[in-house]
Amino acid sequence: MDIDDLRKIIHVAKTQNLQHSAKALFTSAGALSKIVKKTEKSLNTQLFDRIGRNIKLNEQGRIFVLHAANLVHDSDQLMSCLLYTSPSPRDQRGS
Repeated sequence: MDIDDLRKIIHVAKTQNLQHSAKALFTSAGALSKIVKKTEKSLNTQLFDRIGRNIKLNEQGRIFVLHAANLVHDSDQLMSCLLYTSPSPRDQRGS
């Protein structure tokens, strides 16, 4: 699982619907379902309760999404910091 997978799982948790998340994320519901199932398998726990076409976070899922959101935020902050402090290509020519 990577940061992009975490973003997608967080989105699914917010919408509680794979189809709606897929449309918003420009992917397929099947692709999102695979990400969720792969993550659940790697964690050896179910994150969502499936109810027809809707899925709802369970307690383990709420804990996961809380921490995943923190990881995504920290990753975004790191990338912003690195981009802001990186020397421009012109600055590196003289090295």
